[in-house]
Amino acid sequence: MLVSVTVHCVLMQVWNLGSSSPNFTLEGHEKGINCIDYYHGGDKPYLISGADDRLVKIWDYQVLCCLYDDDDDDDDDDDDGTESVA
Repeated sequence: MLVSVTVHCVLMQVWNLGSSSPNFTLEGHEKGINCIDYYHGGDKPYLISGADDRLVKIWDYQVLCCLYDDDDDDDDDDDDGTESVA
């Protein structure tokens, strides 16, 4: 598996090595993606992305959906932008 993002791109494309076209595309960031990581622990693998929209997203690429995004608009945020922990 190969995941690619072009400069200023908001899409992640997932390829099989040797394929001439992507298997699927994950879309959800509003600004350019800067980093991607692959996590394979636990019960299944995930992709994690961070972008200029200041969001971190966790993707279940087996069902092609975003499971989590660290949105700064949460009601639990303190004035300094940090999230409160109870």
